[in-house]
Amino acid sequence: MDSYFQVRDAERTAWFTSQEVRNIADVAAMVTKALDAAGGEGETSVQALADHGGISLRPISADRFSAQVRDLFCEPPGKLLAELDLKDDTFYCASWVPREEHCVAVSGMISRLLGVYELAMVERLEKHLDLDRFCNEIWDHLHVSFVAPRMERQSERWGPRDRPETGRGALYKRAADLVATYEELLLVPDEACVTHYLGDLGIHIFKYDAAQEQIQNAYEKALSVMEMDDAEFQAEKQFVYRGEIISAMRDRLLVGELKPGETVLFVGTEPYGGPGDFELRGGVVEAVNPSERTCSVRGEFFTMHDVPLHYVLGRYDTSVEGEHYGFPHVRPLFGENRDLAGQYLREAEASWNVQQAETQIDAPQMM
Repeated sequence: MDSYFQVRDAERTAWFTSQEVRNIADVAAMVTKALDAAGGEGETSVQALADHGGISLRPISADRFSAQVRDLFCEPPGKLLAELDLKDDTFYCASWVPREEHCVAVSGMISRLLGVYELAMVERLEKHLDLDRFCNEIWDHLHVSFVAPRMERQSERWGPRDRPETGRGALYKRAADLVATYEELLLVPDEACVTHYLGDLGIHIFKYDAAQEQIQNAYEKALSVMEMDDAEFQAEKQFVYRGEIISAMRDRLLVGELKPGETVLFVGTEPYGGPGDFELRGGVVEAVNPSERTCSVRGEFFTMHDVPLHYVLGRYDTSVEGEHYGFPHVRPLFGENRDLAGQYLREAEASWNVQQAETQIDAPQMM
């Protein structure tokens, strides 16, 4: 049976069934329709959802919103759920907000819009509507996506609005990826982690209840491992992709971990038994080049040079029980990730094929 909702002011009402409320565009349209019914500014005030996630809103009144915009979606104060950017006219869901908290942000958006026009949203029989429950009930029909503007907006969690959006206080999605990588590779216990993986969206975010100082400390530690400061990390275009962050951090961690003479499991960078024979191999580390972050590994038949350090996946240890990466007696180095191993094998084969093609082009032609 449908639930019934109404938007009303002191004199006018507008009723909607739950089946009519299907997505964010419908929510925006509902508010617009209610504003029209109440004699509000209607279409000039509210713009329906644009295509790429986020709720596009024309500022109802910049001077009305500007003094309070930082507090619009804080409940309780200090826990920013979202922010309304008057310049870009876009509603952004903060990237560290867990999916289950999005409905609260949507609730705040609706509540604020209604509040500006002194409207109330109630259930039938004069029962006051619980907006959070309302948004939870229709969540499956809402499409609030993470929006990644060029530079993620500063959160209230990081201090006053007039604080410069530079330095390590202005954290953004890439920072969450870095910290998540640090926690994953260093095997940080779940209860001590400050990031959370949203499987549905395939991204990492900072935990909603993580303290500012805790997040900042984790970010500092991750930057230290990368041997970078915040500006250098932000400037690296390759780090837009988390896979690149993982490889780069593994390189740096393995510089101090690997020792000549160790027997390791690694990604073979040359085929053993002919074209296409790229597999995980066992070998002995002959040398480590810290400046290039590569190593030489002597395999069963020959030595492979300039092997990227992140291709070394584990060391052999007879005390280790079970299998890792499909091999017995292997102790993974900085976690086990079979998908990543598969990616490295494909990279190694592609790189080898490019090298061979270039060699054939450069070879002198017989007349």
